[in-house]
Amino acid sequence: DNGLDGGLGDDLADYAAATDHGITANLETGTADNGSGGMDTLSRIEHLMGTPFTDIMVGNLETNRLRDAGGDDFIFGGGGGDVIQGDAGNDQLGGGDGDDTIAGNEGDDFLFGDAGNDFLTGGDGFDTLDGGAGIDSCIGEMEMNC
Repeated sequence: DNGLDGGLGDDLADYAAATDHGITANLETGTADNGSGGMDTLSRIEHLMGTPFTDIMVGNLETNRLRDAGGDDFIFGGGGGDVIQGDAGNDQLGGGDGDDTIAGNEGDDFLFGDAGNDFLTGGDGFDTLDGGAGIDSCIGEMEMNC
């Protein structure tokens, strides 16, 4: 169990070096199952880097950068204009409120912009993109509400 306090400025909690399993991290509640059986407390952390395994990451009302490092991941930005990046694996990536930029990269991904004017890019694989409400731009194999 660790306490991570980012302090002022933009701060990243990086779990890419995990060797056992994925994380479940929620910036809104300030908690992260750290992938090794412990629970981290996250204070004033705006950005997350996931593991090479299956991760669940949730942002908060701030502008977040949420990125995975492989695995079949679920990432949801929440409020704010978020940047969300998938990696290898079949990911589910959602922006929430705000003007979000979402990239699936490798794998067969599902990208959902939700509210706001979003930019969605699928990448390699067969991707499904749903811009949701707002004026959205989508680049992918199957596009809806774009």
